[in-house]
Amino acid sequence: MPAKDIAERCQQAINRLHVNSSDSPHIIGISKLASTLRLQFETEQEANTIRGLNQTKDDIWNAAFEGLKVHVPMYGIVVHGIPIADLDPTMMENTKVIQQLEAENNMKAETIVKITPLRRRKNRDTVKLHHSVIIYMKDLHTAN
Repeated sequence: MPAKDIAERCQQAINRLHVNSSDSPHIIGISKLASTLRLQFETEQEANTIRGLNQTKDDIWNAAFEGLKVHVPMYGIVVHGIPIADLDPTMMENTKVIQQLEAENNMKAETIVKITPLRRRKNRDTVKLHHSVIIYMKDLHTAN
């Protein structure tokens, strides 16, 4: 589908939520990436308004295209020297590990999105006792 038609359908979904369409944010451009769409607005305030709509009206984007949703950025921090015995790479997807890290660090629930190993070339001759991980969070200030 051409970018112009995609932008038009998304704009119609936005206009449905605003009684006065002159007050609604207007899409000024669209970028089609590999598996995502990037909508462009005139001001940052308009973009923030649209991000807020996703939290209140989950079906706004499904009205334009099924499965369409606002991208939520993740902020990663790298932690080096984690003993493999303390944080097993095979257990990183386990929600119990994430909940335990949040509890130990006095974080709100669901602050940590995921944990992944920082991958490097594997030297098969040595046994690694420590590794580095990337902890992805939803909030920039918490990551800092």
